[in-house]
Amino acid sequence: ETNNERASSQPLLIELPPPCDLMVQGILAPDAARVGEPVSLEWTVINQSDQAARGRWSDTAYLSADATWDRSDRPLGRVEFSGELTTGQTYTAHLEANLPPAVPGAYRILVRTDIFNQVYEEVGDANNTTASAETVAVSVDELLLGVPLGMTLDTGQERLCQLTVPAGKTLRVTLQASHPDAAQELFLRYGAAPTSVLYDAAYQGALAAVQQAVVPTTQSGTYFVLVRGHSEPFPDTPLELLAELVPLSIQNVHTDVAGDAKHVSTRIEGAQFDPSAIVKLVRPGQGEYEPVVWEVSDATQI
Repeated sequence: ETNNERASSQPLLIELPPPCDLMVQGILAPDAARVGEPVSLEWTVINQSDQAARGRWSDTAYLSADATWDRSDRPLGRVEFSGELTTGQTYTAHLEANLPPAVPGAYRILVRTDIFNQVYEEVGDANNTTASAETVAVSVDELLLGVPLGMTLDTGQERLCQLTVPAGKTLRVTLQASHPDAAQELFLRYGAAPTSVLYDAAYQGALAAVQQAVVPTTQSGTYFVLVRGHSEPFPDTPLELLAELVPLSIQNVHTDVAGDAKHVSTRIEGAQFDPSAIVKLVRPGQGEYEPVVWEVSDATQI
């Protein structure tokens, strides 16, 4: 067993090829786009070195709030190139993608060629990212309080809506899909587009056709509502969004069961609970009893 390994007598010399220089130019993008709907992008990549670029590499397009790439830029999609690109030669890439969630505003399209660094460029790597000369005006649907908003949602598709609410209210957003076996996600966030990690309120439990998300106490301004579809057997599922300000109410009471003189825990769910709300156990003609201790967790739970 001690002689089962052997090295070659002659070393294998590995050398870097002469560097080439890939650069993105001529990005074409629409003037306006809506979150969740398809956009068509096109760009050209040129080899501006005196060495041919050979192999396989990928270009990635991003939605960016400025002309500089950073980790907050949302990827739109990737296009792969395979073959040889000689000196001065170009290729044109096309990408069809759904616009990811983003707050309304002016954005640029960034394209990074050779995203995985599969082509040796040496100092030429510094110019692999290019921003579109023109901006794209991104918009979202407007959700009004008490007014149902209808839309369709495909598997893997995301849609974003904006909603303006006053301060100090309890906000409830309900998502209702037309098919009982549909599966959706629902997230809310104040002042920014929510994600599955960053949100102020989200659906509870498993993926389902009906979802609710509740903000116990609102801030004055704009909340963004993100809906994500997972209904693979049901493409383009019709659904309805409804946003409501919930009045003072008790919606549910969950109480333990115990014998006389034993402590029990009770959870009261509702809306618009004041931080100094008082809870009592009352039997008319017998007496009123306050709890040993109680806590108003937020405007929706005691």
